[in-house]
Amino acid sequence: MHPELVRLGLPEYAKAMHEAGEARLLAFLGEFDARGQWAGYPSCASWLSWRLTIGLKAASEKVRVARALRVLPVIRAAFERGEVSYTQVRALTRVARPDSEAELLVMGRCCSGEQIERHHFAPYPIEQRERLRNEDTLTLPVGTPLEEVERQMIMRTLQKTKNNKTRAAELLGISLKTLHNKLNLYRERGLLHDE
Repeated sequence: MHPELVRLGLPEYAKAMHEAGEARLLAFLGEFDARGQWAGYPSCASWLSWRLTIGLKAASEKVRVARALRVLPVIRAAFERGEVSYTQVRALTRVARPDSEAELLVMGRCCSGEQIERHHFAPYPIEQRERLRNEDTLTLPVGTPLEEVERQMIMRTLQKTKNNKTRAAELLGISLKTLHNKLNLYRERGLLHDE
């Protein structure tokens, strides 16, 4: 039995293998595009749309991500290892640069692609980003365990919503039941004290 299968369990192993396969496809696509091997079609996205029988918009996104991954080795490596999903990578590649990708990846790992796009890396104007930095963001040191990043994000969101759990769950993109379960877990571990 494969050691990763034993470590992760079947569902997580299958997910990691799926994401690794998607990463290989995008690596191939990036190389294919860079070499211009789609000649005879209006664009690489047109070729991909035809070849995979997917919509042109979806194909265009895959080509955009494939191009971005060629210059983002940290995100590409995490994707190849199945540590992040295609939707997370798609969101991260909208804002990541070679000098910022490692930091973005730390936060991106604990969020869904939708959460990354909606809440964490929205393209605010620079002056608005500066103003919101202390209000709507959370800064943690690189190497903070993901479980702690998640807990801090939940607690900060509850603080921001004045403890409105329904609104906090909505902002976090999780169900109210999941939020309650996490808060109960934090309470059991002594990390949350009731007011």
